[in-house]
Amino acid sequence: MLNVGIIGTGLIARDHALAISMLPGSVSLIAVADVAPERLQDFSASFLVPRRYQDAAELIADPEVDLVTITTPPSAHEAIAVAALDAGKYVFCEKPLAHSLASAGRIVEAEGRNPGRLAVSHQLRYDPSFRRLIWLCSNGWVGKIQSALIERHSYIPHSNHGKQGWWGSWKVAGGGVFMTQLIHELDLLLLAMGRPLSVSAAMDTRYAGIESEDYAEATIRFVGEATARCVASVNSGHVRGGFTIYGSSGTVGLPWNFTTHDSSRLPKAMKELDRALPDTRPRSAALVSRGSRFLARRLGLKAKVALTPHARLYQEIADKIKSGDPLPIPPAAALGSLELCAAAYESALTGKVIGLPLDSTSIVYRGISKEDYDARKCSLKKPERTSIQTVRKNANGNAIRVGLIGLDTSHASAFTSILHNPDDPFHIPGARVVAAYPGGSPDMPISISRVTGFTRELRDIYGVRIMDAPEEVAEACDLVCILASDGRVHPALFRAVTGCSRSVFVDKPFAVSPADAQHMFMLAAETGTRVFASSAFRYADDLVNALNSIRAAGERVKTCCVRYWLQIQETQGRYFWYGIHASEMLLAVMGKGVREVEVSQQGDRDTIVVWHEDGRQSSLIGSQNDGAFHVSIETDKRTLEVDLGPSVPSLAARVLAAALDVLTEGQFPRLWGATAAGSVSGNRPGRAFDPDDQETLEVIGLLDAAQRSYASKKRASIQRIAPTLSL
Repeated sequence: MLNVGIIGTGLIARDHALAISMLPGSVSLIAVADVAPERLQDFSASFLVPRRYQDAAELIADPEVDLVTITTPPSAHEAIAVAALDAGKYVFCEKPLAHSLASAGRIVEAEGRNPGRLAVSHQLRYDPSFRRLIWLCSNGWVGKIQSALIERHSYIPHSNHGKQGWWGSWKVAGGGVFMTQLIHELDLLLLAMGRPLSVSAAMDTRYAGIESEDYAEATIRFVGEATARCVASVNSGHVRGGFTIYGSSGTVGLPWNFTTHDSSRLPKAMKELDRALPDTRPRSAALVSRGSRFLARRLGLKAKVALTPHARLYQEIADKIKSGDPLPIPPAAALGSLELCAAAYESALTGKVIGLPLDSTSIVYRGISKEDYDARKCSLKKPERTSIQTVRKNANGNAIRVGLIGLDTSHASAFTSILHNPDDPFHIPGARVVAAYPGGSPDMPISISRVTGFTRELRDIYGVRIMDAPEEVAEACDLVCILASDGRVHPALFRAVTGCSRSVFVDKPFAVSPADAQHMFMLAAETGTRVFASSAFRYADDLVNALNSIRAAGERVKTCCVRYWLQIQETQGRYFWYGIHASEMLLAVMGKGVREVEVSQQGDRDTIVVWHEDGRQSSLIGSQNDGAFHVSIETDKRTLEVDLGPSVPSLAARVLAAALDVLTEGQFPRLWGATAAGSVSGNRPGRAFDPDDQETLEVIGLLDAAQRSYASKKRASIQRIAPTLSL
């Protein structure tokens, strides 16, 4: 039995205690230490730990403790790890190994005096899905690795008390989202892509009340010319993640998606993968397997508990100690991701591309101070507040005043940054967000939970006036953007602003029924309001480039298949939440003229077959467990495959430029050039694919028909509406 003592009883310590409890035959938690008596008492009582210490040295001195687990803040790792190693203990240290490279180097030296006795908790290496992904990359099933796209966006409790606690402190944590969150993905990225050569990065504090960064992005170049693009944030208004590796002969990513250019190799790859990693196989969905599991539950038989990644790592540590082998993930292996974080910080502080490896002359080698960060030269540094009078004006002497209604979506933050911040990579000059109405739907958690954060950001960082009613926003602005994520409220919000504003952009979903959509367009016609609506995905760079290429070559589109992430929000029906992205892209490719649709379902996948008036057929395939967006277009001459992953960072800017083009046309000609030929963003390639009102109605009609088909299990026709249109 391996006896474990945990030092530090914060949130992550509970994950370790739970992991140990899953291994009753081989690992036991016998001791815990913490300087706070209340936390120590609570933790010990929760996990029935018999030995309690308020001094880490006392736990280290306990002769019954074999393995010392360190779950303290990072700045304390060095002193505890060195003391425990020199006392002859085995050590399991939470990531990051230390808060600075200098401190980590001293831990490596101590482990050198006691080789093989320290493991670092990069537990995602033991996550079944990541293990499968890394195995496919390492064994050549995706070919030569060419690029990667990594995203991590989350809410974390630490950020709620950043001002009082240690999370987000440069001296204690060593950094923010780079060091404590994205470091997991960076560790895995090194396993998949090999030795990094350089890092270019940017960071900022946008949302959380901490002193270090809560938003970060980096581009990493590797030996062999491969490149990885990484973006991470906390409390940024949305929760999602992705880890995708693109190779010369295939793609693998999470949420789980594995494809090969030669589809005949796919069954063999999966067979080899399941043979190599049998403990990572997903549970079979076959009828026999499901029946066996059901029968076992009815008989009261206990199912085999699936070990957490921490538990898997503890089991391997116990096995290595028993066999006398070095522990897994030694400190030298953990230095790679820590060095990447440090290089990213140096790049963000200096605005330069930083080569690897780093040495002791690096300005971040001994850590970063708050003063260093506040004085940084960063491509995403916080914009200074500026009054509307100092904003660049157009040739008519009028700044374009933009108002936002509904601060429950990431577009509220993205649009404001794009218009206000000259260092934003997608900056559009000449307009300003001057007023906003928070809104939010109480019965829709993904809406109401985000309002406070975005409202605070727009008010405190960008100086936007927060209004009490949509009408007040419209009266103060030239152009209104209805961003509310709840499509049910769009008709009422639109009705509130049409009497005041003459230009309105409505974000997705425009409406959640054909009747609502028709009513909005009729109201626009009655009041002389210019209205424009579109999903941002229609303007994905690679999709626009593919469509322009087809037009330039004079090719005819025969069919199209759009694969998308079938996220479902019950308040928006089955397809209006994310299916609207797919249907917008489908009509951008195929054009107007949808006749009827039919939905079929298999497992987590919905397939919508679409019949067009001219006899062509296309399809939308939505998967609930696959976050990928992909468009396959077949013309009379070739097939084009468009992966939308690399386009994600630019989507908000592309749809904002489209809205400004359409809605300010002729009003600000010398500055904007927003004519049929011009664009606010210069020569915008997607101008030819702006949807008109009829196409927007058809998008809504397609989704409505799909929902009727899903419910009836029959083919459904598009409801034809004879609208009175506004443009």
